[in-house]
Amino acid sequence: MAFYPISNIFSSQAIIYLFLLVLSVQSLLFPSGPIIMSTLISAIILDLIYTSPYWEFSLFTPNNFLLILLFISIPFINTIFTSRFRRQEEQSRRREHVTNTMLKLSKNLSFVSGNIEVQKVAVQTIKEGFGFNCAFMLKNKNGVLSKEESEYSTLSLTPEEREIAEWVFATRRAAGRSTDTFMAEEKSFYPLNSLRMSLGVIIIKMGHPFNADEELLWITLKRQISNALEREYLNEIANQSLLLQESEKLYKTLFNSISHELRIPVTSIISAAETMRTLETGLKQELSEEIYMAAQRLSKLIEDLLNMSRVDSGRISPRLDWYDVHDLISSVVKQLKEPLTEYHLAIYIDEDMPLVRIDIVLLEQILYNLLYNVIVYVPKGRNVEVSARHDGHNFVLSVTDNGNGFSEKDLPHIFDKFYRGNSSITGGSGLGLSIVKGYTDVLKGRVTAKNMPEGGARITISLPSEIPTIENLNNNDVI
Repeated sequence: MAFYPISNIFSSQAIIYLFLLVLSVQSLLFPSGPIIMSTLISAIILDLIYTSPYWEFSLFTPNNFLLILLFISIPFINTIFTSRFRRQEEQSRRREHVTNTMLKLSKNLSFVSGNIEVQKVAVQTIKEGFGFNCAFMLKNKNGVLSKEESEYSTLSLTPEEREIAEWVFATRRAAGRSTDTFMAEEKSFYPLNSLRMSLGVIIIKMGHPFNADEELLWITLKRQISNALEREYLNEIANQSLLLQESEKLYKTLFNSISHELRIPVTSIISAAETMRTLETGLKQELSEEIYMAAQRLSKLIEDLLNMSRVDSGRISPRLDWYDVHDLISSVVKQLKEPLTEYHLAIYIDEDMPLVRIDIVLLEQILYNLLYNVIVYVPKGRNVEVSARHDGHNFVLSVTDNGNGFSEKDLPHIFDKFYRGNSSITGGSGLGLSIVKGYTDVLKGRVTAKNMPEGGARITISLPSEIPTIENLNNNDVI
């Protein structure tokens, strides 16, 4: 309408150009709806005031119709392209925001170490990228979710919300606002899952639901944070493992050194005490006997410690060959002849027992420790039975007594190192059955223990051993 006073100066075509100029400028400033409305109103004003016949609608005359149609089309097309460019600009800005946020998070995470620093970077990035406050609840060393949020969290949780976080950690599913579970909650709970483990839960309080771009950014951020926490968690485990390995190495070095140094004086004491037993009489002989027995017990303890150290080192290689079981049992019984005289010993070997392919040294140690365990823990005068048989695939050796047996509490732990039950008496080291288990594992066998219905206990060793043939008897390869 502002062009009306100059309508007498300019022609109608010039006025139309001025209208188009104004509409073009408007299309750069406003969305398509107002531009279309402005174009239609401008077309009506142009038809009524600036085209003849004046103050009459002549839109549907051929000349005016084409003119007005062109007049409407130009700003309409212009506003379509402007809107398209505007959307592309907004998308570019959103992509730039996502990229900058991810680059900043990746850069900051690459320069930090420790769960605390990772959380600080994550809290700051979420605040800058979304404007949200958040809280972390991470699992502890026992693999259980912590009961409290971390110190760098910017949200405080109620006891009910902590229970929801525990549910999210256990099920590895999201909960809270904008999810399909616990939808009435004002906060959103997301599990921090990596490819191998669940590390904890992150809780956010969003001001508005995520749009598509924000949801993609959030998923990516959460994954980056989870991977960083997993890296720190695995680093901590690796450091602990390295520390344990070094501690174990130092322990074994000191242990072997001390044990070997003790063997020399103990051997000397045993030799001197044994000589005094034969030369002295009366009280001196009794004292010599006590010295001898104490030295024997100390020597057995040192030998057990050394054997356990060899088992733990994993450096024992079995040397298999064909042996007669009678020789094996006779050799061990001869070593324990004196203490076994106080028991009723019975030996049962199958009449058709074949030669067995075993490591005779390791198996002697196994049987020796089994019988020595009986001597220490079974009351004198009881029955002791050693039996050997072959079931076609395995050599089975068992030691049975009618003593007090194992308590039900101790039975699952009797093969643990240094384990001595509540009923243990003085004299046991807690290593005898551990050595039996270790040597049996080296021989790829199996050891079991059980209480007998009539009283007492039975320990059974089962070792793989094929039936000898002419071919494998001639094959004496050592493995």
